Amino acid sequence: MSFQKDAFMKSLSLLLGPYKTWCDTRIDALWTGPTELDRACLYSLQTGGKRFRPALVWMVQEALHFHEWQKYPGPGLACEYFHTASLIGDDLPCMDNDDFRRGKPTTHKQFSEATALLSSYALISEGFRAIAETPLPHGQERDLHMK
Repeated sequence: MSFQKDAFMKSLSLLLGPYKTWCDTRIDALWTGPTELDRACLYSLQTGGKRFRPALVWMVQEALHFHEWQKYPGPGLACEYFHTASLIGDDLPCMDNDDFRRGKPTTHKQFSEATALLSSYALISEGFRAIAETPLPHGQERDLHMK
């Protein structure tokens, strides 16, 4: 049996579609602030990725019977923020010095090197905040205090 890339990508898109749409809507709502830092973070998060990483996290949450992932999307969003922050850092002049990512100017080319660096830090900080605000499933809080 041969690998059918087109069929696989179509199936993957169908599977990820609802998660991607939801994730993009959530990201747009969170990062539409008035500052250049907000614009740089949103710009970096809108590079056209499939949102595979947060979808995978949310699928695991569902598999573990944490069905409120849409109410508490922190872990999935954090995964996307951490990944995006690493790409911003990787593109900086001190690393790969890339000019383009997925056909768009990299964050440091679109804004500035300083803004790109600060946006990667902001995304990492926001990722940790998003995780910290996610409640543990029922009963696990008690287990943590008993140790």
